[in-house]
Amino acid sequence: MDGRFYAENGVLSYGILFAMHNSFLFTLDSVSKRRYIWAISFIMKKARSTFERVMSDPKQKKAFEKEYANLLLSELLLDAMAQQDISVRALSKASGISTSVIQNLRAMQPVNITLKTLNALLSTLGYELVARKGRHCVNLSTP
Repeated sequence: MDGRFYAENGVLSYGILFAMHNSFLFTLDSVSKRRYIWAISFIMKKARSTFERVMSDPKQKKAFEKEYANLLLSELLLDAMAQQDISVRALSKASGISTSVIQNLRAMQPVNITLKTLNALLSTLGYELVARKGRHCVNLSTP
């Protein structure tokens, strides 16, 4: 190794360990060097990110997935409203959904909405509600 630092996908590679411990490795015999390098590479392979550790807990993963779905819906509403330059009041009037429900969805506040409400919002913004399983798709939007 030439002592340079290498990184791939945000993970420091084997080369950085060798460069950092170069002086230590010179003091070891060849068998000890191989064992030390193997141990360090094994540890690095087992190292997990914070996200991976959180996702390994089923309760945390379920909470994340629920919040992520809320985030996606909120971002979809914000983006569609910005693209069409439509206000909360105008969307409320066009869809028949109250302004407070729309505002809560945009702000990721807890809101229990029905499929009918979601369909009314999405169709007003030009989206269709679709259920998909494999290649089979069912359009849930009402005409």
